[in-house]
Amino acid sequence: MSTPLLSIPYMRIKFAEASVLTYTNPKPWQCMKISDCSYWHLTKTIYWNNISSKYYAVFYESDSCDPNEDDEFYFVSDRGDSVGDYTFRKGRVLRSMALGQYKDEEEFTHVNNCPSDTENAVLNETSISVTWGSDDRPNSLMSNWTDALPC
Repeated sequence: MSTPLLSIPYMRIKFAEASVLTYTNPKPWQCMKISDCSYWHLTKTIYWNNISSKYYAVFYESDSCDPNEDDEFYFVSDRGDSVGDYTFRKGRVLRSMALGQYKDEEEFTHVNNCPSDTENAVLNETSISVTWGSDDRPNSLMSNWTDALPC
């Protein structure tokens, strides 16, 4: 199963162990905390798509979308770069993400919304979903793998 491409605005994180979190229709300055989610792992790749030119995608190591918190790392997409991705050389600890807006002062609302066992959650018009890789592509889970995982 490959990750679907969407025509609506979204921000996406692909975790190092192959699960993918997609945040659709992100609202400006809405900080999405993901570190409390059961599926959270080191991040391998980040994506953004159909982001208006007046917005930019930001991914943070902090839980609160604050890059000044303990001088933690953050990644910001380039201005006017409505579609893009970035793959880290080594897994990165990313705990939150937000959509920034140019010519607007930062004033975050915070959301801590992990998809439940149904793997989908909806918050107003914003939705968050998690998928697990299960195809036979490199770095994906093998569909024929049945060994028990170690405890």
